[in-house]
Amino acid sequence: MLALLGLIVLAAMVWYIFIGHNWNIAASNIDESIGQMDGYTVILYEGQTLPSTERNRISSNQPLLDDENRGLQKPDEEPEQNEPVSMHEAASYYRQMGATVFMLKPQAPYAYDPPIVLNKNGFFIGIYYADGSTPRLEAQLRTADLKMRGVDFVVLLVNDARMLTNTLSSVDIIICTSDEELSSHGEYHDGTFCVDSPIIGQVQTIIISPSNVLTSKTITWL
Repeated sequence: MLALLGLIVLAAMVWYIFIGHNWNIAASNIDESIGQMDGYTVILYEGQTLPSTERNRISSNQPLLDDENRGLQKPDEEPEQNEPVSMHEAASYYRQMGATVFMLKPQAPYAYDPPIVLNKNGFFIGIYYADGSTPRLEAQLRTADLKMRGVDFVVLLVNDARMLTNTLSSVDIIICTSDEELSSHGEYHDGTFCVDSPIIGQVQTIIISPSNVLTSKTITWL
């Protein structure tokens, strides 16, 4: 009897992970597509990294194209047409659909050290900054303090990729300020939802559904 009960519980967990969770994410996408996001919370921040081609050029010390050659491209290369997206434009987009919007500034990480609590429409987010030199115990104490203050989600802002492999189970979201080649839809590491930085001119979104399902995407145009 106990073995049967265990199998039922295991089956339920598998159903949620592979079907139920994905269905909740799909439902969030549907709500956004029809413009109905009442009860949703959206966290926004602007990209800080250079495009890979620019990073490669800098790392290899390649010179910039001069004005005479700047416009030359191979026939099969298409120039970028999208205008940069601002965080304020993205915020207006989501507010028009009824979502609660938080705008973060990872480019100024020390604004979150010591930890702060943000409140919008009764939804509380606790956020703090830590780098590779931050003692694990100190980070744990900061997280515990934010939890005791009753926040709905704890957000950890980091600049060191090693923090992604040493996450704290009580942290809900980690935002890495560099490009760590994570999926633009976010990834779970040890139970923590992790996202990184898109390129300059793009905006990253973290969407929290009314049932606290997390998903993410990069906005390249509106």
